[in-house]
Amino acid sequence: MEQIVYVDVLWLIDFSMDLLSLGLAGHLMQRAVKGWRLCGAAAIGGIYAVAALFLPAAGIFGLLLDLAVAGGMVFAAFGRSSPLRFGLTLGSFFLISLLLGGSMTALCNLVASRLGRGSGDAPTGASFLLLALGGSVITLFGARLRRRAAPRLVPLELRLGERRVVLTALSDSGNLVRDPISGRAVIFVAERSLRALCPAHLVTVLLEGRTDGLDALAPSEARRLCLIPAETVQGRMMLVALRPDEVCVSGEAVSALICAAISPMRGEYTAVVPAETVSVSSRMIDLI
Repeated sequence: MEQIVYVDVLWLIDFSMDLLSLGLAGHLMQRAVKGWRLCGAAAIGGIYAVAALFLPAAGIFGLLLDLAVAGGMVFAAFGRSSPLRFGLTLGSFFLISLLLGGSMTALCNLVASRLGRGSGDAPTGASFLLLALGGSVITLFGARLRRRAAPRLVPLELRLGERRVVLTALSDSGNLVRDPISGRAVIFVAERSLRALCPAHLVTVLLEGRTDGLDALAPSEARRLCLIPAETVQGRMMLVALRPDEVCVSGEAVSALICAAISPMRGEYTAVVPAETVSVSSRMIDLI
């Protein structure tokens, strides 16, 4: 008995199912998800599904080939990781694929029965395709929302004299502290990063926020300091800010001051920069 297979429809169905499975696996394993990488990995799966029609792969060889292709898809979607995390992500992808395949088949048969047609009729295949495409669109949209909602981390480079540090900073739209005279934005830096950038006596001034010891500073150091009024969750206060020789956010030079962090930073970042200091080009790249 001959069976007609439309390879374009087969590719599109497999592409949509793989896209949905990879997106859910990435969410489950808390892996960074980018739409273009998911689409590329899903396209590989769709091509393999079409090629499998012409490959005499069966038994152990077929299973190993399936594992190799699935591993390549996971690598293409999420990049490098530890062997354990890669294996867990691959296992999650397989499990979700099996569950989705069964669920989609059941839903398509339900739709076909409601329409009064058998499960082998064309509308069932169309229903399967529509469900898979709908799920893949939701996956891409969800990944985009998750990326936008996730904390925005940017590279920050500070230089003071001969000392230079490169930090990971959080771009925070809630950081509105500015120098009222010069208008410079204020970047809050964790203590350990301040100690890597500044001499010990300057770190003490920034951490304690006291000005009674400024007379002991060299004139060149004192000219770098200024007092900034600020209102935080802890109330109103005066911050001692320092003007570095160079400040670069996402590779772009900006005019900014640095202060000691008011509260501990426990995340992946050691500084908080105002969102407005992040270059427009960097924001556009992040949306791609």
